[in-house]
Amino acid sequence: ALAIDLFTGSSNDWIPTFVLWNLKTGQPVWTLQSPQTRYFAFDPFNLNRICFASDKGTVSIIDDFQAFTAPKSIEGKFLIGSVA
Repeated sequence: ALAIDLFTGSSNDWIPTFVLWNLKTGQPVWTLQSPQTRYFAFDPFNLNRICFASDKGTVSIIDDFQAFTAPKSIEGKFLIGSVA
């Protein structure tokens, strides 16, 4: 069994940290720190893809999510804007 958790530091050094845990061993599988990331979601059509988003409209994507290995790369940040 696996779980993804979000940890934060004190309010002065708040850096969101996503950790994928192996619940059988109690050990982390991988950790992702990102100062702007606040949310994450799995792609419902491709469970190997996770999207991380921020309050400021930036989105980062992991395209090679595997349950028991760290991702090889995180795709570049994309900025989502609005058209007025």
